[in-house]
Amino acid sequence: MIMVVLEGFIVAYSFINLILMIKKYKRFHSIYPIIAVFDLVMVVPLFLEMYFGIPDIPRDVYMNFVRAMEDQTTLLIYCLFVLLAQLMFTYELRRIKRLDRSVTRTNDIQEFLLFIQDFKYRKIVVGICYIIVAASVFSVIVAPNPMYYLTFRNVHIQVSDSIARYSEHVILPLFELLVGAIIALKLFDSKNKIGGVVFRIILIVFFTVVNGKRTYLMIIIGVFFLIDLLKQGSLKKIAPKYVFLFGMVAVYFYGYMYITDKISYNSDWYYEMQEYIFRSMHVRFSIYATLHPEKIHILDYPGQSMLSNLFFFIPRAIWISKPSPYIDYYMRGVLGSSSLSNVTYHMPASYYPEFVSNFGILGLALSLIFTIWIMRYFDKRKTACKLLGTALIALLNVYYYNDLLKMVAMFILYLCITEKYRFVIGRR
Repeated sequence: MIMVVLEGFIVAYSFINLILMIKKYKRFHSIYPIIAVFDLVMVVPLFLEMYFGIPDIPRDVYMNFVRAMEDQTTLLIYCLFVLLAQLMFTYELRRIKRLDRSVTRTNDIQEFLLFIQDFKYRKIVVGICYIIVAASVFSVIVAPNPMYYLTFRNVHIQVSDSIARYSEHVILPLFELLVGAIIALKLFDSKNKIGGVVFRIILIVFFTVVNGKRTYLMIIIGVFFLIDLLKQGSLKKIAPKYVFLFGMVAVYFYGYMYITDKISYNSDWYYEMQEYIFRSMHVRFSIYATLHPEKIHILDYPGQSMLSNLFFFIPRAIWISKPSPYIDYYMRGVLGSSSLSNVTYHMPASYYPEFVSNFGILGLALSLIFTIWIMRYFDKRKTACKLLGTALIALLNVYYYNDLLKMVAMFILYLCITEKYRFVIGRR
């Protein structure tokens, strides 16, 4: 009963924070979408758990998830983590309110539109996007079995070695680039023309069918939301549209289980939401693993995956013992495998579990400090850095730090370094 009361208090407090953020909105700040995403992936699961309990997790595969979700100490620590996050968000919103007292409502909108209109490499970027689109279509046409990629595939089917290799070396890299191309086409379609909207819808459907990754679909819609928020300057104007779109994505997530027969080993919609959209289960697993290192092994030493993130560009031929990305260690821990075993698939864990695995329970507080700090940093940057940096951190709240996002991070770093050369349009 005490835990239910605590969960209820946290949910109510988070909802009040969200309402105050919408009500006091004057101009775009980087922390706004982060608060919205955090509430979706960390707080909504608490609300559902108050009524439905923990999800029906497949015990034959993910028993470690079951142990983490049933452990009351883990739940208490997780609740305190979410409460601390809300307290920090409250402080940040009040700080922003003080800063915005003398700011007119349209400053950030004008700045964003100026960036879109005056960006001198606009035609080049759009041209590259169309090249990526053409290459993606061509890659399917010349594939060993094009129909394999143009239909929803049963997850239990064993594919040939030629298709597996082609998917790994051609389809996956190209279609990760296609995600960026779709987002860029949306960004530079300042008038939101009907033709452009229809073309992007076709691309999203094409990408979803070929790639088969539902999380990418959620990411695309989430970034579209961020772009429209900047263009419109009002949460109220775009809220109905995106409530509908996120609802459609949720329906698709559920329908996908039946289309691909994934329902045969994934229990129900509630668990699907926990695995692919919500992040409470993933954070709680990392907390449980930290509390019980004798039962679950993730990293070999503190800071191991952080070294991988910072020095990913160093070839393994030079650094033979270079750590692997965190998601590999994480999945081995989830499956109860050894740290040297091969990982054939990933789950979209965010950077919050990574902080916990690297720094213990203290990592929860460090992850929130990092979130606030990096959002303040991007908030002070010019439009391109601010938009891309905010989008990157929003994505990392729901997804893992893969090779594509590492390239995006390097590009953002380049923009930050070259700001003084007026590479982008600054504030006026």
